[in-house]
Amino acid sequence: MNNNQKHPRCHARTVAEIVQDIRITAAALREIFGIERHVAINKAVCLAEEAYGLEMSAIKPLVYGPVKGVNA
Repeated sequence: MNNNQKHPRCHARTVAEIVQDIRITAAALREIFGIERHVAINKAVCLAEEAYGLEMSAIKPLVYGPVKGVNA
């Protein structure tokens, strides 16, 4: 266990699961607070960093991209 991890009970997850969690959180933030998409995503990424105890800058571009398999 990493001593810097804030929540040691969070188990390792795949990048796809983390991206999905961030997108769901961002959508909820947009709905609840009525904020713009990019602001909601930034806040959701910050919340994920705190929850997982990891730096998420490498994941952020994946969150902004289109959802795979969705026709827009």
